[in-house]
Amino acid sequence: MFVDEKKPNRVKVYEQKNAIQHNYQLGNYYISKSKYEEMRGFSVFSGDIIVSCAGTIGEIYQLPIEAPIGIINQALMKITLFYNHIAPYYIILLKDKLYELSKSAKGTAIKNIPSFDKLKPAKVLLPPENEQIRILNQLKKIFDLLL
Repeated sequence: MFVDEKKPNRVKVYEQKNAIQHNYQLGNYYISKSKYEEMRGFSVFSGDIIVSCAGTIGEIYQLPIEAPIGIINQALMKITLFYNHIAPYYIILLKDKLYELSKSAKGTAIKNIPSFDKLKPAKVLLPPENEQIRILNQLKKIFDLLL
């Protein structure tokens, strides 16, 4: 199923380590373009958010503009936002929701995030855009002080 990374027309397979280490370039798994067409439902694009869902659960990473099109492996969740400009605000809310869900994570050796069906119905209340920007600016000031 996997092809050599030097093969033309290959498609990247994103793994947990991409989300955990916040780096789209990690990993050496690729599939052929024809296999990608079969697995199109697992496609990810720049701007999409990937989340680790097994073991180290709840690590969130938004793929940057230069990230190549790919597919996610079974240990990742993909989120596509309709309005990408709210991504920083959404990620903060998502971290909180994932923390809450991780308390009910199942698994003996490796914990797995609960079913995506538990996350789907969660409502994300968004204040007006100018308030989102104000909140993000305040959080950036706080984070700068902490780092």
